[in-house]
Amino acid sequence: MINEDQYREGIKMYYESHGKYSNPYPVGSPEHNQFERGWTQSLKRDNGRLAQSQYQSSHNRDTSSKLTNPSVSSELTAEQYRSRKG
Repeated sequence: MINEDQYREGIKMYYESHGKYSNPYPVGSPEHNQFERGWTQSLKRDNGRLAQSQYQSSHNRDTSSKLTNPSVSSELTAEQYRSRKG
């Protein structure tokens, strides 16, 4: 298969980037799709642990900066509300 290299690259990048998604190929291209398939397959096999830890560390940085700035704390409350309401 011609795009098998991009598939393997997606698998590899999931682990190397610790679950952070960054696809180097143009959206809609066969290479983009194969890379995404490989990355997603790794996500499924890992049960999302790396991606979740990446999200949590990013979210914790954002939250801590909002809590230290009182003018932004009301935005945090609104954000929490929206996320809970779905």
